Amino acid sequence: MSQMNIFNFIKRDDPVFVMIRELNKNEEVVVDEKLGVIALLNWNGIYEAVSDEFHESFSNYEKCYEFVNEYLSEIQLRDEVYL
Repeated sequence: MSQMNIFNFIKRDDPVFVMIRELNKNEEVVVDEKLGVIALLNWNGIYEAVSDEFHESFSNYEKCYEFVNEYLSEIQLRDEVYL
């Protein structure tokens, strides 16, 4: 079962969604410093989500956000289970 958070329903107010949406070409943002998650928009207009565990490409910012958000939610859920 996947945990849902309020930002799944109101993405436009999610700080991560806004950071990814507002990227300019050849720009990156650190989404989660602790986990080393970075989102970037390369020169070719391809969004990328990068960490030590993955390097994924997306054609638009919404797909990139969905991937990053799901990854962070899974990590948060996993950490809550093991606390």
